[in-house]
Amino acid sequence: MKTSWKDYFYFTARERSGLLVLLGLGLLLVLLPVRWRAQFPRPRPTTGSFENEVHRLLRPTPKATSPSPEQTDRPPIALFPFDPNQVSSSDLERLGLSKRVTRNLIRYREKGGQFRRAADFRKIYGLSEATFERLAPYLRFPSTKPQTGATPYTPTPVDTSNTGSESSPIVLQDFDPNQATKSELRALGLPPRTAQTILNFREKGGTFRRKSDLQKIYGMTEALYDQLEPYLQIAKDSSRRTTPQPPPPPVRVDVNQASAADWQRLRGVGPYFAGKIVSWRDKLGGFYDIEQVATTAGLPDSTFQRIRPQLDRSPILRPLPDTKSSVEDLRGQP
Repeated sequence: MKTSWKDYFYFTARERSGLLVLLGLGLLLVLLPVRWRAQFPRPRPTTGSFENEVHRLLRPTPKATSPSPEQTDRPPIALFPFDPNQVSSSDLERLGLSKRVTRNLIRYREKGGQFRRAADFRKIYGLSEATFERLAPYLRFPSTKPQTGATPYTPTPVDTSNTGSESSPIVLQDFDPNQATKSELRALGLPPRTAQTILNFREKGGTFRRKSDLQKIYGMTEALYDQLEPYLQIAKDSSRRTTPQPPPPPVRVDVNQASAADWQRLRGVGPYFAGKIVSWRDKLGGFYDIEQVATTAGLPDSTFQRIRPQLDRSPILRPLPDTKSSVEDLRGQP
């Protein structure tokens, strides 16, 4: 046990050896950097080289971009007035549109799409805002509606390749889809199948009350409807209104001759009450008075009062002789 402070500074031979090794390693770590700097001195930067390095680090390095195939093959950009409904793909590329945007625009037109205003052209997928602003002043949208009194014109023929027949010259003029014949519809550019669909719709009682109803016809594309819409004239025909039919005459039932099926024609009398009325009449031998129908077991008085004005009575067909009836016959009667 250590009793004096000197005891804390006493080391064994093994502890002294370890302490010397640690001191040697520490001294080596201190002297090694000094020796390294003396062996490999770092060159002092001059003022000029320092400034050049700073400028090099602060100057942005341009990204090395290789031109895309579309950019290398693209013709020089030229701006000119154009109609997006008729312009060709080569003219679109001359206007600065990429091949992808040009392809999207052509596909939109092939599917029946039509550009009526600048906002429609802006919706083309892939068209940037800067490109639209550059081309907007050159957009042209010619009117398709002829002026009043002008002669009908022949527009671009409607594609009727799916019909398998040759297309005749198309002449657009005012027409009423509720009255036009098949030949008149064909002359307007409608395919035979679409014209026949309109006739079938009318034969089944269908009526075109507004212009937009024609759009619902199967086979009516958006491009075809846009071409016909200015010429739709739906007349207000008062003869189409149906006059109210008079109510059918009330059913009349003879209480002594009607079958169960005849009784069921009366409102409120079903198969159950019809059978009970006929059975009760057969037991009585016939109703001597219309009021006797009300004595049918289970028949509600409200039902009898409802059918009372529709009941008639004929003479009893099977009278029972009172004087010659046996006890058994009379016992079987109500």
